[in-house]
Amino acid sequence: MKGLLQPGPGRWRAVARVVALVSLLALGVLYTNHVQRQSERKWCALLTILTGGPPATTDRGQVIAAELVELRDNFRCPPGRN
Repeated sequence: MKGLLQPGPGRWRAVARVVALVSLLALGVLYTNHVQRQSERKWCALLTILTGGPPATTDRGQVIAAELVELRDNFRCPPGRN
């Protein structure tokens, strides 16, 4: 019986399986990164709108506005319209 280290059809099948597995893993990582960036862009659009309005007038509103600005900064979004 031939081992995987010796040339033959079994070796090439094993190599093809490894290459296919690595390719699928790479595609999965690329797709996940794409979806994550797309999601972050949507959040940035919302956070930019929410932080770009007039300043809050109540204490609670100011706390919420500060949290939204911090969240926007964590996403590295552009600053809101002030």
